[in-house]
Amino acid sequence: ITNIFLCPDADCHRETPRAIADFSRKVSLEPGERTLYKFDVELLGRARTYSITITRLTGKETDLRHLVVQGSTLYPPFQPQIRSYRCFLDVQRDVGLLELHLQDQGQTVLAEAEAPVPLASDDNITSLDNTHPQQLRSPPIRLLREEAYGEFQYPNKYLEFPVPMGTKRKLRFKVVSSDGGHFGYYQLDLARQECSTEMPLFDVRSGRCVRFCNLGYWADFAQSRCKRCPDLCVSCVSGQKCLSCRRPTIEMDYLLDPETGRCTAKLRPFWQKNAEQAISIALGTAALLLFLCGLLAFALARRRQEAEGRSAKARSRVEMGKYSQLPSEDMDF
Repeated sequence: ITNIFLCPDADCHRETPRAIADFSRKVSLEPGERTLYKFDVELLGRARTYSITITRLTGKETDLRHLVVQGSTLYPPFQPQIRSYRCFLDVQRDVGLLELHLQDQGQTVLAEAEAPVPLASDDNITSLDNTHPQQLRSPPIRLLREEAYGEFQYPNKYLEFPVPMGTKRKLRFKVVSSDGGHFGYYQLDLARQECSTEMPLFDVRSGRCVRFCNLGYWADFAQSRCKRCPDLCVSCVSGQKCLSCRRPTIEMDYLLDPETGRCTAKLRPFWQKNAEQAISIALGTAALLLFLCGLLAFALARRRQEAEGRSAKARSRVEMGKYSQLPSEDMDF
């Protein structure tokens, strides 16, 4: 790299360019100042001239670089000077995901959203076609962004706003400049389609309109969506009324209360949770009892025999004592 020149104010004709010997030398710029680098790159005897214009922001910027609504078309196409936009989400977009590209990394964005309002029949926002759906420039997770997309000088801001079907929400953004003394405002009308009368319910899992809800969900026709049954329920008719509970497991048993319509979990007894172990313990206990009973019977029988033996010996001694006590004159030989 040779012939390195630095042109203040990005104009090499107004002022004499300054020659720089070290290309890696840092050059400080005042807020709002511009400069131009010009240098030649020589390779194999051929030279090519390059120019790099560097501009430092003033710190008073209140514009956004870009605004993206995931999977939807923005009307009108984004321009930093235009402050009001509209967007019509497809029915499968349960949440509006926005990506805001800041003009200055020191900017701060404050957002607020009005409550959803039903779409009027004459609201022309429903006529907007999704002909150019936008995609996020990078994933919201920063750890994945830098590896897949490289380093970002200006960080993006990500916002999510739920939009019920057949409603519209007005979003407002306040952009605070880096110096904190200047403000810019943007506005976005975010609307969403609704399901047809043939398919009146929105299934969150499949992201489409259906006629009937899947097992584990109940049909909320007031909000036109399938909602999950209460915990421990397999089927239900509302958020408070269960029809059937989960199947019992080894550890737990689930019981349905017909009065309240609630499912409750009950810890199963040991002999139900571990039937084989319970049977083994019962058989072992019975065998031990039989063995102890046998020992007891043997001990009692032995004691009885010993008692009977002692009684027999006592009787024999008594009889022998009677014979020994007879007088000698009465004995006839």
